[in-house]
Amino acid sequence: MVKMKSFGDTGPKLYLCSTPIGNLDDVTPRLLETLASAELLAAEDTRQTRKLLSRYQIHAKRLISFHEHNSNHRLPILVSAWENGDSVALVTDAGTPCVSDPGQSAVRAAIQMGVPVIPIPGASAVLSALVVSGLTSERFAFHGFLSRDKKNARRELAAYQHYQGSLVIYEAPHRLQTTLQLVKEMFPNCPMAVCKELTKQHETVWRGSVEEIESEISSEEIRGEFVLVLDLAEYALSSTVMDTEKESLDKQMAEESPLEYALDEVNVAMAEGQSMRDAVREVAKRLAVSRSQLYQLALKQLSQGDS
Repeated sequence: MVKMKSFGDTGPKLYLCSTPIGNLDDVTPRLLETLASAELLAAEDTRQTRKLLSRYQIHAKRLISFHEHNSNHRLPILVSAWENGDSVALVTDAGTPCVSDPGQSAVRAAIQMGVPVIPIPGASAVLSALVVSGLTSERFAFHGFLSRDKKNARRELAAYQHYQGSLVIYEAPHRLQTTLQLVKEMFPNCPMAVCKELTKQHETVWRGSVEEIESEISSEEIRGEFVLVLDLAEYALSSTVMDTEKESLDKQMAEESPLEYALDEVNVAMAEGQSMRDAVREVAKRLAVSRSQLYQLALKQLSQGDS
């Protein structure tokens, strides 16, 4: 157990800086002050960060790159800065570090060293998409990007079959149509919103069923960054899929791939708040599969998700 206060001393700190997601006017005075005062800026892409610094005439004391491909080599630089009593500001290209962006290794290292980790809030594509969608917002889950492998992406979505809220997904333009087809297959007639280029000049939001949106979006419009919001709470109430059909499909999946089916059930239980250990124990007992094999499969999936 670790307890740390964020303020009250002048020692080293790690600031997680949320930056604009498209409109450079979406900054806060606190962000600008942090970028100007930090002894070290660790940026996902120094070129992008320099644009922001130049816009507000900020001269970084020290600027290095820190992204998923070099974080293991750059982390000692951050550690050295903290050992010298310096503060580090972590910046991604857009949005918040650690939210579908690099930064988790830096956070863990700071916590291990007893360095306070302080969020500098700002623009969020997740929340922006959720609030403009007009869909259920009282409860939501953020998944980030689906797996590039269609089978794994289907399994990831299956984990939310019983979720009573909205699901927020990031998607790249070249995979948007594939993802919409997958959503249509798994959640037919699901109310949803597709948000394009949030906060930018060509910001556009499509609202309707997945079928309506898929047929409406033209190939010329599939450019830029997309955020999808699926109203699974409303879908659960209005779905026309018969329970007997689902039971038949579940039975078929259980017979053909018992461990994979069991893993899907574990994912569902975890999405509803259960710990992995409890979910594995209950599912293994209910489906009469090997508890140890299921646990190892769940661990493997978790490690792949963290990598």
